[in-house]
Amino acid sequence: MTDAETRSARFTRRGLCSSTTVRDSAASTRPTLCVTFRDRSTRRTPSSTSKTEVERIVDWQPTAGRRALFALLYRTGIEISVALSLTRADVNPPTREVRAPGTKTSTGDRIARVADWAWPMLWDLAQPMLPATRLFPETRDRWTASDWHRHTVGEGTKDTHGRVIHEGLKLRQRLPMKNARHHWAVRRLRSGSPIHVVQRQLGHESAKLALDVYGAFVPTGAHRDRAEKNATEYEERRKAAK
Repeated sequence: MTDAETRSARFTRRGLCSSTTVRDSAASTRPTLCVTFRDRSTRRTPSSTSKTEVERIVDWQPTAGRRALFALLYRTGIEISVALSLTRADVNPPTREVRAPGTKTSTGDRIARVADWAWPMLWDLAQPMLPATRLFPETRDRWTASDWHRHTVGEGTKDTHGRVIHEGLKLRQRLPMKNARHHWAVRRLRSGSPIHVVQRQLGHESAKLALDVYGAFVPTGAHRDRAEKNATEYEERRKAAK
């Protein structure tokens, strides 16, 4: 068994173990317990939504609360369950940041900066609220938000008879709500943010974990040189146009 296999074991209750599973000591007393090992070396590059599609997803929402929620998720990288627990007291207008509780692997609170594009929607919602008021009381749980997102990117909202009452965007790539975190992380890394900044806001235990997932999006020296060249050329054109 390789090191990659022993790092991640997933327990499944099956009558028989397939060729990719290995029995452990617990299986001697519980014969139906098998352990499936996943090789992390084959991890797929995460998919993310384009900026234009994100704006369409947010604009599609029928209420200000839902628009603010989706903008917050796509522009901070925090989890759905964490976003639903936020109150007005967690929003800091001077710095345009929110205080998000920690995760299972990173228990300390996180300070998440809200992108300039998403801030007006969040602040318009939060401004009239009392400090202890939840920001998104209309959203019962994360499954409700995920269903809204699925309706948005897919066929739309249907009634009990299956008729579409609010047509969806019908995007070619219909990614789930959890990919909002991928969208934020990919954009931040491509813009040159340090990996430890992305790691802290995502709530990952270490920068190595963030690199394992998003390492393909960390700019190389060639990317930085090209960006600097484009910026220089743009500045020269701007001065020449005056």
